Amino acid sequence: HKERAQRYQSVLELSTDLQRYLSRRAISAHPPSTLYQIKTFIHRNSVASLAGLAVTALALSFVLKLLDQNHEIRTEFLRTQTEKQNAEQISLMVMNTLGVANPTGVKSKGKASVESMIDQTSASLRQNQKISPDFRVKLLVKLSEAYRGIGNVTKAKEIERLLNSELDSFTPVLKVNALLTLADSAELDTDHYAGLRFAKKAHDITLSNNLQGAILIQSKDALARAHILLSEFDEAEALLSSALSLINQEPTQDKTMLAKLYLSLADMAVSKGDFARAEDYYSRGKKALSAQYGENHARVVEVEIDEAQLLIQTRSPKATSDYIENLRNKIIEIWGEDSSNANLISYHLATAYKATGNLGPAISTYRKNLASLKSQNIQYAVLNIANMFGLAGSYLEANEYKKALDIAGELHDLVTEENDLGVKFTPYQVAMAQRQFGTALAANGNFEDALVYSDASIDFIKDQSASAHAISLSLRAYIYAMQNEFDSAKSDIEQSLELVLQKPDSHRDKSQTTLVTKALHLYIELLASSDKNSLAKLTELWQQYTEGLNGNTVEFPYSEIGKFIEHRSLQAAKY
Repeated sequence: HKERAQRYQSVLELSTDLQRYLSRRAISAHPPSTLYQIKTFIHRNSVASLAGLAVTALALSFVLKLLDQNHEIRTEFLRTQTEKQNAEQISLMVMNTLGVANPTGVKSKGKASVESMIDQTSASLRQNQKISPDFRVKLLVKLSEAYRGIGNVTKAKEIERLLNSELDSFTPVLKVNALLTLADSAELDTDHYAGLRFAKKAHDITLSNNLQGAILIQSKDALARAHILLSEFDEAEALLSSALSLINQEPTQDKTMLAKLYLSLADMAVSKGDFARAEDYYSRGKKALSAQYGENHARVVEVEIDEAQLLIQTRSPKATSDYIENLRNKIIEIWGEDSSNANLISYHLATAYKATGNLGPAISTYRKNLASLKSQNIQYAVLNIANMFGLAGSYLEANEYKKALDIAGELHDLVTEENDLGVKFTPYQVAMAQRQFGTALAANGNFEDALVYSDASIDFIKDQSASAHAISLSLRAYIYAMQNEFDSAKSDIEQSLELVLQKPDSHRDKSQTTLVTKALHLYIELLASSDKNSLAKLTELWQQYTEGLNGNTVEFPYSEIGKFIEHRSLQAAKY
């Protein structure tokens, strides 16, 4: 693979990366996805929409059964073109309603009955072979989205396999639409190579069949996103430039596709660590959508949510708690207080507090968010996981190690144990939970178990992201050092430093990451010896690092370096 953009250097940025995954934005830890699942399906919907889904699913099932039970009526009904168009419009309305389920992996009130309705619809669709291919594709797509909406990924994949198996019976346009859906689903499952295959096949079909207009632009954008997720930026940039050229050749009043391309360019800029350019593309995307819909339209606010995440990640002065609160008020006005977007911006607010070292407000906001999600019966949402991850990280920074262990253990159990919804978490989510649990165990002095979970996390991460790999190696180096296995510790920390130095020079905080990794290297050396010169150098490195934090807190295990220096300084003062 080509060299990957190296993104985060801290537990904070890991938490941020989970949020990127939720927003359907590229992440750095798993080459490099994001805040994906939530944005894809729920930015515009609330948990209450499940009631509408139940009614709609039942209606669709009833319609399909009627069509099956009375062939003569169906034939007569579809005899005239006008009546057929009316039927298709009704079907389209049903399908659109199917798409409004709240897909956060929820365990919602009435979820079982909702799933039963979707099951009936699925069974009727499988039995009814008289539906036109056009509407069969659309119905299969909506059923996939509906199953993902209630968190049943297993059944969603069954529908997607059915969709894939029927590709050859579709027209080129239907085939492209189906493949783009399969590409999106693969990305949701962080199977980025499958996503690339589906997106490439869709793009190849548009070219071989000389398909033009929106579908060609969409296929280029989808293929570009797939390349971005694999850090193949040259290919992505060429595709997005080509798509922008097509739009400029035939400008239209609809600016939605133009905005989408700008947002894909923003994703790529974030993945490359070029945050100034990312802000520029977000601004262009907002401008295009504002021209289309107005400044306070929901689609514009959605971009502002992603922009807020970027501002937090880059510790921009704009990313104040007041700014996030104002955006949250706007979101509540549009979607409601219990909406997914309100939950998402509340997570951003907690992360903003954490990023600026305000750990008390961060902890209380994370706890409030988790209580709110629990009251909505949202147990298996990725957003729920992100809040738990952020809370555990905040406790670690606040030196409340026992509380961090409790939350990290709960998080680990949630993503690794079977659940009654059939929700299966991605290897990336499992690996991050393993590392967080290992970190909390180490902070509490349980180095033997910490090593087990650290090893398990590294086994997955080492082939996926150099940035995440470096962090995991640093943690394991610390654990080895605490067990007096200094040769293993030195080997890990040297590998970690080598990976850190591979970061692009333009990457944010590369110098900070280098400083803290070098400091950890010296710290391990000093644990094995008592070299006064090394202690002086370590003190100097640590001072440079902490000055660059601008008052922010230091995360475990790096915080142990400061304690070590203070302890040695006190010892030296005594003598």
